[in-house]
Amino acid sequence: MLKLRKIIDYIKYNSLLIGMLIVVFIITINIIDVSGKNQTLKQQEIEQQLEIENLKLEIWKQEQENQFKKTDYYSELLLRQQKGHVLEGEQVIIIKPEKIDDQFKAYQPTTVEEESKLEDLSNLEQWQHFIFKK
Repeated sequence: MLKLRKIIDYIKYNSLLIGMLIVVFIITINIIDVSGKNQTLKQQEIEQQLEIENLKLEIWKQEQENQFKKTDYYSELLLRQQKGHVLEGEQVIIIKPEKIDDQFKAYQPTTVEEESKLEDLSNLEQWQHFIFKK
């Protein structure tokens, strides 16, 4: 009878310990889950704040552009561009974008060998090559 009592007490003690471990495990999982959700919410909040700041910047840029368009300088510039009007002593120079690209490409090394030769040059020599095409 005494042995049976010890066995019953042992089972009760161990089942209580196992129950406590299960509760601690469940609480730990819930804490981890909640902290993960909090981190996600903080990240979403930061992204929304950045989006708001970007929208404010876009609104400010649009307001500045609208104010500029109301000025006499803009009206005169627009009229001169549309009508091709030139003031006395002015010269109009039109640069086509493709010409700029072609000029820029002329300074770029065309082969791997040329590029490696440029890397071996000093900084000053690289600038001279870029400016004077040495």
